[in-house]
Amino acid sequence: MTARAKRGSLRSMLAIARLRVLLLAVSGLAVLPASAAAVPPSNDNYLGSVSINVRGQALTQETVRDIRSTSEATIQGDLFAPTAAGGGVEPIDCNGVRYGATVWYDFHPHVDGTVRVQAAGFDAAIAIYDYDAATSRVLSRADCSNQAGTTEELFLKVKRGKSYTIQIGGSDGGLGPATGNLDFLFEYLAATDGDGELDALDKCPKQKGAVDGCPAVLLVNPSLRANPTARGIRIRSLKVIAPKGSRVQAHCRSGCTFYKSRTVVKGPVSFGGLAGRALKAGSSFEVFVTKADSIGTVIRWRVTRGNVIRTTRCLKPRSLIPRKTCK
Repeated sequence: MTARAKRGSLRSMLAIARLRVLLLAVSGLAVLPASAAAVPPSNDNYLGSVSINVRGQALTQETVRDIRSTSEATIQGDLFAPTAAGGGVEPIDCNGVRYGATVWYDFHPHVDGTVRVQAAGFDAAIAIYDYDAATSRVLSRADCSNQAGTTEELFLKVKRGKSYTIQIGGSDGGLGPATGNLDFLFEYLAATDGDGELDALDKCPKQKGAVDGCPAVLLVNPSLRANPTARGIRIRSLKVIAPKGSRVQAHCRSGCTFYKSRTVVKGPVSFGGLAGRALKAGSSFEVFVTKADSIGTVIRWRVTRGNVIRTTRCLKPRSLIPRKTCK
């Protein structure tokens, strides 16, 4: 077991010590106490990172703030030091620009979303890495930003179930890394349904979709032609116009027996095999039109003496249950 994996259980035992820097906001803004300037900050080392949320628990969407001095912050020759070895050298380069005097923060998204990280107070660099929560090993750098100025900001799309660590350091212009009172801001913007549209802008936050965050609605135009009979109708033709890639299924609901299925390739879908079929009054048949992640349509024809009564209902994505509304 690696040092950081052991640290996972140690964190549980030292909950009070670690939770004094836990960034769980109970209001719109959480302010964490600053560390004493005469000693390295408590999150100077990778294994001592501040936990923005506990893995497995919801990550708040509140803005979280942490103010602390980095004047005594260091960099590590081994990310698992001082308790162990094998974590690798601490990275201190962002697109060719070096930085140092670093501090660390961890977070674990419970749903997909976007994080906004800001570091102000001196010329800072921000780097975000994803890491293996079981072994604590850094897997890859997701992104970094190191622009000149006293305020640095980085936006990153993140995935639920993954673990991320944020590294903040001072830019090194050749005379040593910049340090000072770090004003750290963290904001999490959730995209709960996983379609990439932030909940605040998503018109359908609980349904995955590509149109303002909503599923596309299939435009379906069915055409049934039939001749009346003394006992019901005789089908002449059944055609359905639907978007390419849609699946069109026609089947008997009662009083008859048939099932046909087609995938739209080009032009309308025709069910020539139904031509000439006689249906008695009281029987009914349906056409389902579906496509992945789209709102589908089901059309039902109930046969009467010499006529039909048609009703149309919608289908939620990946569902065959007719509904009056699907948004």
